[in-house]
Amino acid sequence: MSNKVWQGMLMTALAAGCVKAPPPPELEEARATYKRVSAGPTAQQNPSGLADAKVTLDQAEKNYDDNGDGYQTRDTAYVATRKAQLAEADANAALAAKEKARLQKELEVAQAQRQERLRVSEAAQALSAVGTVTEGERGTVLMLGGNILFASGHYDLREDSLSKLNVVAVTLKTMTGKTFLVEGYTDSTGKAAFNKKLSMKRAGAVREYLISQGLSEEQVKAVGYGEDKPVAPNDTAEGRAQNRRVEIVVQPNPS
Repeated sequence: MSNKVWQGMLMTALAAGCVKAPPPPELEEARATYKRVSAGPTAQQNPSGLADAKVTLDQAEKNYDDNGDGYQTRDTAYVATRKAQLAEADANAALAAKEKARLQKELEVAQAQRQERLRVSEAAQALSAVGTVTEGERGTVLMLGGNILFASGHYDLREDSLSKLNVVAVTLKTMTGKTFLVEGYTDSTGKAAFNKKLSMKRAGAVREYLISQGLSEEQVKAVGYGEDKPVAPNDTAEGRAQNRRVEIVVQPNPS
């Protein structure tokens, strides 16, 4: 059978509606575009836009089924492609905005942490002028010898200790948002119950003074450990002197 005869038969069949024309390029593109877009992040980021594109694609498919390769099929398929592409662009823009917001948040957190470290470092330097400062899991710890603050066996603050506590109060007030724990300790001389009570009263005296200098009651807590948690042996005068102390802990922020 010659090509001319075959082409003539094909044209006759198409005219009679017996053979459907191949889908136009516009419909093929619309199908491929929707398939690609629906498999990506657009389905989660812009479901309404993707659904709108699907409705138009379905209409193009219906036009193709009803009318074959006609202008209605081509035009509707073209619109379906553009809608799918627009839905994808909007989804990508939403993802980009979220990523930008995430990076901005990370930057703000990093800057805040840097400022916090700088503030703590400056505070530790100021506190080191009045006592011994250490850093650990509990936070920044200022240790003041008990003999600096109190007369032996007493819990009233010595007059000559107030200048040091003034420095402490001024420094702690710069540490906005921090909380502070005043811990009292004694050596093992005497009865444990008396030492416990004395250490609590000494810690409380320091707390009350800091509050009188502008720190809030909620910021400063006090606890007495008595002869517990020694930092040196109690069998020497030097060791006992080290154990008679008050520690002020700048507590770390909750994670």
